[in-house]
Amino acid sequence: NKNHTVVMRAISELHDPKIHYAIAGEGDYKEELLKLVKEFGIESQIHLLGYRNDIPELYACADLCAFPSIREGQGIAALEGMAAGLPLVASDNRGMRGILSRENAFVCKYDDCEAFKDAIRTLRSNPELCSRMGKNNREKIKEFSISVINEQMKEIYDSVK
Repeated sequence: NKNHTVVMRAISELHDPKIHYAIAGEGDYKEELLKLVKEFGIESQIHLLGYRNDIPELYACADLCAFPSIREGQGIAALEGMAAGLPLVASDNRGMRGILSRENAFVCKYDDCEAFKDAIRTLRSNPELCSRMGKNNREKIKEFSISVINEQMKEIYDSVK
């Protein structure tokens, strides 16, 4: 469901050793991912980090946030990337549709390696675009602050009294 394969394939086809992809977290597909990394010949570019408690620091080192999930209820990792001021390269899924726009993300079909590859290439070669999209994300994420969410919940509860 997290669909890291599409990003790994895109990176392998870009042939740019300066592009790296870090995956934080643990899961049942680690061995499968390691096998694909070898198959694609990108061992030095893919970093399976395991469980981390320093996610803000990881985002601070990044140039973009790739979010290729096939399905999401609400993509917390994408929201964290937005809060860090990163542009997004994300798959079009139900949980992200109200969040993503041309102003803050490249939106790709979940299995469209070419679209992911083109988005990564475009952002890699255009720091001004990265900066603009990152600033837009810092603004957009304010819609999801705890104070805004609390006010929306209060309105919902008040409407059913």
